[in-house]
Amino acid sequence: MKADDGNRVGAICQALRRAIVERAHALGEAAQHLTEGGGLASGLGRLRACAPSTLNLIASGDQVNRLGSVLAYTAEMHETHPGQRIDRMLALFTPLVTIAAGGLIVSVIGGDPERRPARAVRTETGRTRLHCPVGALRRTLFAVTPPA
Repeated sequence: MKADDGNRVGAICQALRRAIVERAHALGEAAQHLTEGGGLASGLGRLRACAPSTLNLIASGDQVNRLGSVLAYTAEMHETHPGQRIDRMLALFTPLVTIAAGGLIVSVIGGDPERRPARAVRTETGRTRLHCPVGALRRTLFAVTPPA
């Protein structure tokens, strides 16, 4: 490990320590705010631990005295949201892969018969063997055009 790498690791560790200390301090302030009668959403807002939409849900649940059910709903929302996002991305990605695979198959199977790399050939004895001209195989695999 180079000395430069050691300096970077040390800097990263110091930055992480500072972030943890700042987060612990903000949590302490949020707890103090709650004990003084403040709302949970405003305490968490100072912490910047939640998305604004989550803070709005918590604030509305706090105002109508349904904080428990709102917190359960937000927890469920945060658990299912990443899974739904992954499912949506896979749903978009699957047709693209299918189309690409179909195009690859069509390009290998179809096309100019002279450029097909292999074909079945009957010999004089009546047996069938696989005939693969080297030039056709080379053109197909390496996209080399024949010399003029």
